[in-house]
Amino acid sequence: MLSKQEIQIIRSLGIKKYRQKYLKYLAEGEKICLEIIHASTELIDTLYCLEDFHVRHVAILENKAINYSVISKKELQKISQLKHPNNSLIVLNMPESGLNQETKNCNNILYLDDISDPGNLGTIMRTVEWFGVDLLLLSPNCVDPYNPKVVQSSMGSLFRIRFSIVELNHFLNNQERDFNVYIADMNGKNAFQTEFKNPSILVLGNESQGVQLKLNDQASEVISVPSAGSPTESLNVSIAGAILLAEMYKKNG
Repeated sequence: MLSKQEIQIIRSLGIKKYRQKYLKYLAEGEKICLEIIHASTELIDTLYCLEDFHVRHVAILENKAINYSVISKKELQKISQLKHPNNSLIVLNMPESGLNQETKNCNNILYLDDISDPGNLGTIMRTVEWFGVDLLLLSPNCVDPYNPKVVQSSMGSLFRIRFSIVELNHFLNNQERDFNVYIADMNGKNAFQTEFKNPSILVLGNESQGVQLKLNDQASEVISVPSAGSPTESLNVSIAGAILLAEMYKKNG
């Protein structure tokens, strides 16, 4: 049985300041939980699951020495962030922040400038994994990548891609190579006629304000997804990002 304190702490992880306080976050649902168990056991603090999940997956839980607790449906409802909880929830430890690996072999980087919608960020993470982007960079004002809605909408990509939170100018100033920066903007040149050169960084901006950052002495090109003349005002940032990453992938791999 879960204690009141345990329930309170787990519930609090739906709020950013408590995720930062405890350095933990949540993932929910059988599919995501199993992906984490298979790929990132070192991140797992505790798995909470219903009896049916336990019966079907006890072998892998024991084999991988997962710390788990079988709880009731009522207890799961108390700790879940979902309106209709699935059969499992994992409390995860946040990895160390910062770029802990060399970036000299990164040829394709995506930078997100103040993306605010968690669903968009999760979708973009899936697209980053799909096209094999080497590194995802998030501005400090982006939505928290450990927001439960980001975790859910990333469909497991969060645990497989490489990302870091950093100002783009700071990143560029600490690189030995010069990157070609491509900034997505409604008034940019036709991206389908752009010759993307590696190493490259594609910059996507905030859903309502676009790209606001100012680059310091860095060569850049402003590009746009051309419209067929539709009266639609703009593309969703995750859709525009997918189109641009597909174009970059087609030209440079």
